[in-house]
Amino acid sequence: YPGQTLVIRCKSAPVYPAQPVYPAKPPHHPAQPSHPGHPPAHPPEGYYPPPSQPGDGPSSHCSIQPVHAFGKVWFHNPEVQQKLGCPTEVEHGFNATEQSFQNAYVVPDNDAKQIYVIYANGLWMKFPDTWNDGDPINNSALVPPYGYYQPQYGIGKMWRNEDNFSQRMGWAKYHQQPVTATKQQFEHGEMLWTATRSIFVLYDTWSWRHFN
Repeated sequence: YPGQTLVIRCKSAPVYPAQPVYPAKPPHHPAQPSHPGHPPAHPPEGYYPPPSQPGDGPSSHCSIQPVHAFGKVWFHNPEVQQKLGCPTEVEHGFNATEQSFQNAYVVPDNDAKQIYVIYANGLWMKFPDTWNDGDPINNSALVPPYGYYQPQYGIGKMWRNEDNFSQRMGWAKYHQQPVTATKQQFEHGEMLWTATRSIFVLYDTWSWRHFN
């Protein structure tokens, strides 16, 4: 209107402090196993010191690795690793039979013509199977007690002719029978598996341990 002054007041918008910019969260990468082919470890909660001399791992020096059930026993039992050493060949099956005695368990390797004798007292031995076609199968004049058996073929020849073997082993509990079996040679012994008895670790000191 004439004679009036127009006053315009401008109200500025409030100024807020700038929001902090946080760095983007890095993508999640699952932990990698310390050794190829092995699952990542799950460490216990809380702090724990490292071992005094961890070394390069139990298998780093072996060019051949034990696998399957033999590998499980070897990797999880440091005493077995130390006493057996590294494998010198891969695990392999063989044409086997078995027979249980009063004081021993016997497994002939019919491919290699060898007989494993695993005594109940913690010792074991291995003998050549010298039985051939035409040799006596057993001693027909020898009659075992009721419920027991006289061993035959290669086991029987060893049992009848090796010094004191028949008394150390006792009578057989059943007839010799086929069994699925594998074995593996190590620097200082062998591992032997049968489908009925599982794993025997056979040290070159002629002692043995059994694992299910």
